Amino acid sequence: NNNVDCSDNNNNDESSSDAITTNSNNTISLDPPKVCPACGSSVVWDDNEQLNTSLSSSFFIPNTIRCNNAIPYDCGPRAITSLVHAFSRDALDVSGLSEAKLQQFRNTTTLLKYPHDLFDKLLLTNTNTTTNESNDTTDTTTTSEYWKEQITTDLPGWGPKSYQNLITSLERVANNGVSLQRALYSLGIRHVGKHTSELLASHYHTMDAFLQEATTTSDKNEAFQSLAEINGIGPIVIQSLQSFSQNQELVQ
Repeated sequence: NNNVDCSDNNNNDESSSDAITTNSNNTISLDPPKVCPACGSSVVWDDNEQLNTSLSSSFFIPNTIRCNNAIPYDCGPRAITSLVHAFSRDALDVSGLSEAKLQQFRNTTTLLKYPHDLFDKLLLTNTNTTTNESNDTTDTTTTSEYWKEQITTDLPGWGPKSYQNLITSLERVANNGVSLQRALYSLGIRHVGKHTSELLASHYHTMDAFLQEATTTSDKNEAFQSLAEINGIGPIVIQSLQSFSQNQELVQ
């Protein structure tokens, strides 16, 4: 059974859907896709599992196809999965953001691409000036006031109370911060679950130290190699961290 996975697999849990397509003759094809059906990026076979059968112990089968877009936020389904993960209770712990509401923000507004966008746009008080050409007037609003009106007026299911609950949750995180372990976990780096993020937090102590290794090592294949000495961190995790460090858009 060939499967296609458009999730980012933050916690090593595979989430896949059957790769069934219909051709021009309305017949069903079970051929695995060559590109991600959501974003058009290449796909890769992933997570070989040894079959528990009487076959040779050297027989392996790749059981999942994964979107290989280097930036998960550029692939619709993976973006939602990554955002749900980032705002989850074990990560940034921002309440009031269901998967459906995140999809609203992504699909109907320019509010949200990365998790930090909500903090930047809903909490900022910088001034925006717009000109109404029909009556030659100028309106001045803050970024947060602009988005409050857009969300509470245009998006179903949102009102002043639900919007204020979201703002309160965002302000709590912005004012109090989160632990380094939770911050690292929220990044959604492949194969870096809660336990691994605890090990990374104990090793680096600060986010600045972690990001310094991700940005200053000239040879990215040498980045994070010191982690090999830590019990519980193996080459797969190190490779995932190196892949993260090679994508400066994600790092920034």
